[in-house]
Amino acid sequence: MLEKKQWSTCDACTHLKTTINPDDTGESPYTLETWFCVAFPDGIPGDIYPGGYDHRLPYPGDRGIRFELKDAGEGLLQEYERRVPEKQRTRDVTETAREHAKHRDLLLDRRTLMAERLAEAPSLEIPVREDGAPAVLNVGSARWLGVTTNGTPARGWRIPEDCTGWERITLDRLVSDMSDDTMLYIDEQGPLLPVRDIRR
Repeated sequence: MLEKKQWSTCDACTHLKTTINPDDTGESPYTLETWFCVAFPDGIPGDIYPGGYDHRLPYPGDRGIRFELKDAGEGLLQEYERRVPEKQRTRDVTETAREHAKHRDLLLDRRTLMAERLAEAPSLEIPVREDGAPAVLNVGSARWLGVTTNGTPARGWRIPEDCTGWERITLDRLVSDMSDDTMLYIDEQGPLLPVRDIRR
């Protein structure tokens, strides 16, 4: 049975970005995608989506970056206000925000382990296009690049539709060639590793 849509200010926000969640277990439709934005680059808190908290209000950890109406977003915002009770929109999120921070820290720890795997791998390979450039794929709002540490190409990069083959690359060159927001999909496992995390 399909679950009822959960409304959020994110639906009407210009900052919203989404991509496929490689960690999805299929237990909930709300984990099929990762929702993220400039306020929450490591994932939008569940309080806001799907929880319905109004992010026109402050939320711990948002660094002062709040909801900003996207073009033609008025109708979505009005629908959110109509469907989500004010008590739910304005509730105290102090405790649940702490839980989100713990969840984010666990994610960052997992990313650190992924970065260490790259650094310790005897060789790295990435998909390349005919001109030799990395075969970056747009997956929703994110840019993904497959990386293998074991010589097994990721199935998401089909040959020749998406790349002409896989080539070895050093970690230094990989980091220098990619933008901070490029998501590395390593050995077909989550979590995605943003290049910015390796540069830290």
